[in-house]
Amino acid sequence: QKILDIYSEFHKDALANPSDHKFLIYRTTALGLGNQFETLVSTFVFAMLTERVLLVDAATIHHLLQPPSGISWHWQTIFDLIGEDTIQKSAKLVNLQWQNPKEFPSLRCANLDEEYPEQFLFVSIANT
Repeated sequence: QKILDIYSEFHKDALANPSDHKFLIYRTTALGLGNQFETLVSTFVFAMLTERVLLVDAATIHHLLQPPSGISWHWQTIFDLIGEDTIQKSAKLVNLQWQNPKEFPSLRCANLDEEYPEQFLFVSIANT
């Protein structure tokens, strides 16, 4: 089976049973379109490594890309299902700055679940 087919089924199941899954919400500001694509792909890989569902904030490039058939990746989908209070109780913001690679936080793949146990992980990427 193709990886996107597998992910698509995982994504659909997560939206049907959100309390049993973790989510990564991608948002970006002040980046060029090429950088937005690059960071979106990196964030998707991060979501897959941590077994999270990738959702995108309305302010980003979600309107330029077609998600796999049958899934919605707009973050408002989960917000409507679960509600703001529940999300705020189990959320963390990870702010990644791309301007200086030496200041980029170290993400150790072996410990991603331990470092980010929250159900809702908001990844904000900006270059300032």
